[in-house]
Amino acid sequence: FIRTTDERHEKVVQKIFRQFYEQGDIYKGSYEGLYCTPCEAFWTPTQVVEKDGVKCCPDCGRSDAAASPVPGLESCTAGSADYVNVD
Repeated sequence: FIRTTDERHEKVVQKIFRQFYEQGDIYKGSYEGLYCTPCEAFWTPTQVVEKDGVKCCPDCGRSDAAASPVPGLESCTAGSADYVNVD
């Protein structure tokens, strides 16, 4: 068992993330999608539910919640396709 606040743990995690960053596996990107402010959640178009032809948040059901497109929110992305085992 190791605490995530232990210095040894912090150094190992920093080393791993630095290596991922240097390999190009972590990079800045942007996210565009639907956002529900009351739920503080992003939704894909396939997750949003429709009620009487109106797009609604799948959690709270509000019609105005899921209809808020978020333009180009900057984020860090981890490209994990190279690490997936497809056996």
